Amino acid sequence: MTPSASPIAIDPDFAALRRGCAQLSGTEVDDLNELLALHGIASEYIEYSGKVAQIPLADRVDILELKGVRLFVGERLDHAALSAQSLALTQDPWRSLLPPVAVLSPGGRETVDLHFSETDLEMRWQWTIDCEDGRRLTQDFLPQDLSEIASLRLNNQRYSRRQLALAPLRDGSMPCGYHRLTLSRVAAPGAALADSLAHPRSAIPLPAIPLIIAPARCHEPAWVKGGQRLWGFSVQLYGLRSPRNWGIGDLGDLQELIHLAAQQGASFLVLNPLHALDLQHPDNCSPYSPNDRRRLNPLYIDPTQEVDYRDAVALCDRAETERLQALQLRLQQRETINYRAVAEFKLAVLRKMFRHFRDSHLAMGSGRAALFEQFVAAQGESLQAFAADEAVRWPVLDGETSDPRFTLYTQWLAETQLQACQRLASALGMRIGLVRDLAVGGDGSGAEVLLNKDLFCTRASIGAPPDPLAPQGQNWGLPPLDPLHLQHSGYNHFIALLRTNMAHCGALRIDHVMALMRLWWCPRFPGRGVGAYVHYPVDDLFALLRLESVRNRCIVIGEDLGVVSPKVREYLEASAVFSNVLFYFEKYDGFNFRR
Repeated sequence: MTPSASPIAIDPDFAALRRGCAQLSGTEVDDLNELLALHGIASEYIEYSGKVAQIPLADRVDILELKGVRLFVGERLDHAALSAQSLALTQDPWRSLLPPVAVLSPGGRETVDLHFSETDLEMRWQWTIDCEDGRRLTQDFLPQDLSEIASLRLNNQRYSRRQLALAPLRDGSMPCGYHRLTLSRVAAPGAALADSLAHPRSAIPLPAIPLIIAPARCHEPAWVKGGQRLWGFSVQLYGLRSPRNWGIGDLGDLQELIHLAAQQGASFLVLNPLHALDLQHPDNCSPYSPNDRRRLNPLYIDPTQEVDYRDAVALCDRAETERLQALQLRLQQRETINYRAVAEFKLAVLRKMFRHFRDSHLAMGSGRAALFEQFVAAQGESLQAFAADEAVRWPVLDGETSDPRFTLYTQWLAETQLQACQRLASALGMRIGLVRDLAVGGDGSGAEVLLNKDLFCTRASIGAPPDPLAPQGQNWGLPPLDPLHLQHSGYNHFIALLRTNMAHCGALRIDHVMALMRLWWCPRFPGRGVGAYVHYPVDDLFALLRLESVRNRCIVIGEDLGVVSPKVREYLEASAVFSNVLFYFEKYDGFNFRR
């Protein structure tokens, strides 16, 4: 969204920060710039005109404050806080033998950086890899034999950064996937290897870290390698109209559209994001401001495909059945979608279906209940947390306490129906089938952000820098992931986003794919600076994208429209990620279209 053109009152704290930055000495500015760089906050960028734009120091320091790093007291720089922050980011990694996570790729990054003290250098070590497939690989080594790339002295102790090359990665004996790496001291200084192996109790294992091995390129089907070109339709699922839906396009409509598209020879259907929205406020219906990007919007469920619907409706009396049919007809005949009415109607019917399922299947332990339980178990703790959050948001439904299993039930139905759509597309010969869309962020008050507060910077927002369209910049109201916290968490949330959105489709479109390298952060609320670019661990994120693409046999499309760093397109090409181009702009000059 673009900000209002009316004047905005400047936050007094930001006004003081701006005055304080203007009074700094050259040395103080250099020290601040060093800390800002450690946080990945850029000092400049290439704007829409192609010129280099400098980001004011106060705006960049403001981003640090939004991250909770407060360096100014009024207009005065807190030198102690600045020093403590700089030391933590520059020295703490040296005190850890292993990084929080290691993401490697054949032909790319192939070594793990280790930090040894002088004492550690004299000892014999052993690395152990517990592979995803259950195998265990191990090898001993001497740190002195590894290449040193840097050194540092801390508290009268010298530390050495060495590169550990893993032979199984280079010889291809370790497959791509998610493994665990452990280091152990296996002998006292001077002890022979035979002695250390004879006395395994001398090994002192350290905490294991995720070791992620990624392929060099994303999934590339034969038609891609053969240079074939495919065509398909782009559709906003909610906008489909049919004589059988309930005022909003659903997965039943999608099945019908798949039949029609396949008959015409189309190879794919591009969909809007299908993410779960906050249905307590159904008028907030943008699929790009979701409640949780890992979950599906239950309004896309086609209830009539489910046995629970047929059984539940059969229990209704004639008057209730006629009332439901009349309401469905009114919603169908509207020229526009009444999101609130559709949500109330569909959710009421889904709750009836759930109560029937609960009483007739869950309580009886039926085969249908077993399928449901298998789905819930496979989805893991994150789905349980989402369901619990939904129950808190909806404490009472139809006069009874909300049951978290209702959310589990609707997610099961939605996932099952979406899976059926992709299977149908494949069965009808569509080369790709469904193309899903992953939004760049989630709503600040949504479950995804609130259940992962340690990963998101909730005082900041994703946006865009100033340009002629929006001279004050753009604020999209979506809190960004903190790159440092994301890395220290082993990238689990990013992996979950990819994995859940690559399910039941042939391709995934990554909205604003530039976010894998950098994002424009700005204050979530007005009155402060316009923002700055914050850089992300781009090599790791692209490697994870390639790994999940191959594992899910899912093509990746990067939405790279707008002001895009040339480096981003280099990553797209090297990783076999498709780029977006718009027909309207595909011209030789201002008038003639490319062939």
